[in-house]
Amino acid sequence: MSHDRSSRIPLPHLPEDGLPSFCTCVLSDDPDLSVLGRSCLVLLIRTDNPIFWYCRIGDGSEWVRHEYDIGTQALRDLGEGCSEKLLMMSIAACQGKFYFTGGSYGKLGVLEFSPAPVFNSIAIPDPMEEVVGYQSETLVESRQELFMVSLLSGMDRGVVYRVHVHRLDFSRQEWVEVDDIGGRAFLLSWWYFGASRSAGECGLKPNCVYTAYPLNKGMMVFDVKGRTMMMQDLDEAPMANQALWLLPTEHQ
Repeated sequence: MSHDRSSRIPLPHLPEDGLPSFCTCVLSDDPDLSVLGRSCLVLLIRTDNPIFWYCRIGDGSEWVRHEYDIGTQALRDLGEGCSEKLLMMSIAACQGKFYFTGGSYGKLGVLEFSPAPVFNSIAIPDPMEEVVGYQSETLVESRQELFMVSLLSGMDRGVVYRVHVHRLDFSRQEWVEVDDIGGRAFLLSWWYFGASRSAGECGLKPNCVYTAYPLNKGMMVFDVKGRTMMMQDLDEAPMANQALWLLPTEHQ
């Protein structure tokens, strides 16, 4: 869990083998900010099934498997009575709670552990109206604030025609569009991954969103202030069906 071998925190062995590579792993907080790391929880979520595993750092606990139920959606194209379970999609930890999309329309899902998992939701109007085509949402925690990046595309999901960045106003319970993300760089990838880093320390442009497209060997850079987009070719990158950002666990 750390790029520095001397400060690595061991985790228990996962009892289940053969997990898909596109699982999402989220920490509830920075382990170094907690006394002995006891309040930090590791959450491992499958993106193809309503299942996650969790364990707490520092108390000797093992992984706990949990199958959740946040509702169903009808599959009208398959016939009457056909449905599937809703899944937690993009998920981010902010102020000790996990927030996620993918639940009921117009609501933001909330997951807490006390100590067992407890689901709740916040009624928040969708900030995007009259979307033409596809909308992909990614939650990003940045300096104890929660952001949502919306990528709008047409029939080809690899071609984005508009980007919006919103910050959650917890007091008013609404998304507020922003043109500044505090000089940070947001790093996005498929399977709903989003992270915030210090742009200066990473050699990136401040107030920009970076999104990797491995199948097209490209990376989109969106300037939040200037509202401009550009594509960078990554012709020398190896062929892959997913892209990963390797980041240290400590906040910067």
